Amino acid sequence: MKRIATITYPAFAALALGCFAILSKAQAVYPPPDGGYPNNNTAEGDYALYYLTTGGYNTATGYQALLNNTTGGSNTATGYQALLNNTTGGGNTANGASALYYNIGTGNTATGYTALYGNTTSAQNTATGSFALQNNTTGNYNTANGSQALFSNSGGNYNTANGYQTLYSNRVGSYNTANGYQALGNISGSYNTANGSQALYRNNLGSDNTATGYQALGSNGEATTTRPPVFWHWLRTPAEATTQRSGILHWVTTNWVAATSR
Repeated sequence: MKRIATITYPAFAALALGCFAILSKAQAVYPPPDGGYPNNNTAEGDYALYYLTTGGYNTATGYQALLNNTTGGSNTATGYQALLNNTTGGGNTANGASALYYNIGTGNTATGYTALYGNTTSAQNTATGSFALQNNTTGNYNTANGSQALFSNSGGNYNTANGYQTLYSNRVGSYNTANGYQALGNISGSYNTANGSQALYRNNLGSDNTATGYQALGSNGEATTTRPPVFWHWLRTPAEATTQRSGILHWVTTNWVAATSR
């Protein structure tokens, strides 16, 4: 009996170790994850990070995501052709098809279809919503939250737009803040603040305005033409057009009436 016990115990020990090894393997991810590349890069999707050279810490998920990235690092692209043309830019995050499509700048965040689509060398912009900051090229430190917010912005800086089509027409105006549906229909004015739906809606070139409330200062606006410059205002009644200045263009009932330059 002693001899049998001596043989049996090692057999049981070997069997237990074998079962433990099998159990450990069964708990591991299978099949093993792919997409891991040198310099801590991760790519999933056809042609994702396709032209990468020395860039590190990039994550590309989706067809042609970060396709042209070469030396750029710490970028995250999720979606079809997200950050497609980024080459050397770093620290960018793009979530959505064609988000940050033309980007070569740094520190930009785009969430939504074609958000920050035209961004090139700009830095530190944040766009959340489809088409948000879509046409931004060289503007920096802008924040757009809402579909088509800051849609036309190209070179304006330090603008904040919250709401659908807020600051939609702004191109080069800077330091503007708009909160609400279609607030601040600005083109190049600066240092304006609009809080409320369609507040400062028709403001184009005016600066240093503050409007709070639904359609507040909605008539305020300027537009430039060849000689003379035309400034236009939305007037609710003909009585509001009693005082006219050189180049003023007033809306009276259903017609535009231009003041004669003197």
